[in-house]
Amino acid sequence: MFHIVAQAIQRRIDKASHLMDNMSMQNGMWRHALRRAKDHIKTAPPDSLVTAALAVYHGPLDQAVRSQLLNDWLNR
Repeated sequence: MFHIVAQAIQRRIDKASHLMDNMSMQNGMWRHALRRAKDHIKTAPPDSLVTAALAVYHGPLDQAVRSQLLNDWLNR
């Protein structure tokens, strides 16, 4: 009888240990994802500026206007 109880307890300990290992891996993955998200937030304003500039440059403006805008921007 004692042997059966000990086996049941050991199975519970093994399951708990396995669960803790999995949670530890998830914690590392979440921390990595959080770091990446923070990096993306830091670069969002300059990325938006470049995207807006490309949309204006490749938009409906002709080459003369695009060249003038580029020259004005470079000479600031």
